[in-house]
Amino acid sequence: MEEMKEVGLSPNHRAWTILIDICGGSGNVEGALQILRAMREAGIQPDVVTYTTIIKVCVENKDFKSAFSLFAAMKRYQIKPNMVTYNTLLRARSQYGSLQEVQQCLAIYQDMRKAGYVT
Repeated sequence: MEEMKEVGLSPNHRAWTILIDICGGSGNVEGALQILRAMREAGIQPDVVTYTTIIKVCVENKDFKSAFSLFAAMKRYQIKPNMVTYNTLLRARSQYGSLQEVQQCLAIYQDMRKAGYVT
């Protein structure tokens, strides 16, 4: 990102999202979350693809608390989840260990149904 800025280029949603995915792909959830914060600080608001990507990073690294928190933030910012967002959260349901995680999963499923998506 710094190199892009040095040559006068401004990173867009896609560049930020790719960086989040790369960082998360190496298992660095905290780094991916920091990139999301830096994106906001740069004045670029995350979109549904960005949120879905960071949620995927959290789910793949079994950080369900952060995944659910990001889903809630997404809705707070009035960013409408898409089918990929819902599937990303629900696909990990077999890994949920606590009753709270199962309840959150059920709430997400119900939200998905209200939004008109069917499985």
